[in-house]
Amino acid sequence: MAEFDGPAGTLFVKLGAATLGNPLPALSAVARAGELKAAAQMAKTLVKGLGKLAAAPPGSDPMGTKHDALLAAAEATFSKQYLAAVDAALKKGGTAPLGAADESAAETSLVSGLQMQVDTLTAGEDANNPADRKLRGALIAALAAETSADFQAWAQDAKQPDSAKLDAALAKSSVKLTAAVGKAISAATTKGVTYGGPDATGISDAETDFVNTFVDLTLNGE
Repeated sequence: MAEFDGPAGTLFVKLGAATLGNPLPALSAVARAGELKAAAQMAKTLVKGLGKLAAAPPGSDPMGTKHDALLAAAEATFSKQYLAAVDAALKKGGTAPLGAADESAAETSLVSGLQMQVDTLTAGEDANNPADRKLRGALIAALAAETSADFQAWAQDAKQPDSAKLDAALAKSSVKLTAAVGKAISAATTKGVTYGGPDATGISDAETDFVNTFVDLTLNGE
C-alpha cells in the first residue's frame, strides 16, 4: 500500500505484484499453467503406474493389457486437461503458444520422454529377483514424484512468476528424489542386488532436461 498526498487528501493505492518487483503473468499464463498441470498429472499417473508394473512379478501383464490401459487413460486425461487450458485462455483473451492443434504432438513428446526415462531405470533389471523389481519400482516412483512436482512448480510460476519460489520448489523435489533413490539402492544392495543404472544425480539431471524442454515448448510453441 502506498500513500500519495493530493488536493483531495491522502490517496491510498494498493500496489500489485509487478509494482513490487515481481513480473505480471504473460498473456499465455492461463494456457501454459494448464498445459503444465496436465503434464504434471501425466507424469504422476503414467510414470507411477509404470513403476508398479516394473515391480510386479513376471507374467503379471503377459498381453500388455494393463500397460495399454494405463497409457490410454493417461493420454485421455492429458488431452482433456490440455484442450481445456487452451480454451480457457482464449476465452479470457489470452494466447496459447502451444495451441489446440499441437496437442497430439505435445502428448507424444511427453509420453516418449517419460517412457525413455523409465526404460533407463529398468535396463538390466532381473525380473525374477523380487528385490531388484522392488528397486526399479522405487526408482521409477521417485522419478514420477519429482517430475510431477517440477511441472506443478513451473505451472505455478507461469501464473505468478517468482524465481525464488520456483528455485526453492525445484530444489525441494530434487532433494526428495535423492533421498528416495539413495534409500532404495541401499536397501537393494543389502539384499545382494547389483545396480548399474544412473544414480540420483543422473536421474534428476535427465528429468530436469526433459521438463525444461517441455516448459520451453509451452512458452515458444516450438
